Amino acid sequence: MQRHSLLVLTKPFEGSDEEFNRWYDEQHLADVLDIPGFVSARRYRIVDSRYQGEALLLWRYLAIYEIECDDLSQALDEIRKRSGTTAMPISDTLDMSKVATLVMQPLSSVPSDHG
Repeated sequence: MQRHSLLVLTKPFEGSDEEFNRWYDEQHLADVLDIPGFVSARRYRIVDSRYQGEALLLWRYLAIYEIECDDLSQALDEIRKRSGTTAMPISDTLDMSKVATLVMQPLSSVPSDHG
């Protein structure tokens, strides 16, 4: 079984963070985790970008989804197919022009007790 991570950078429209976060935490995460192969999710708020100050202007949040499956393209096709439907409604607080997605394949890891 292959492992991948899907990183999703987002930014809501100005003044809608509270509603955006409620939708993301209470609905969207569960909708994504209903897709076969998606096994976990964690969200972050971007608080600093020392090397790319412009990143804070482009995005405000990051979600990392872990995917474990034999066919990555099937899992990604399913999320695309469901997005914007009743199976995965998209909040109107999300600025779709400020969404970036990256699919990552692990190369190496270091145990947390390495030091």
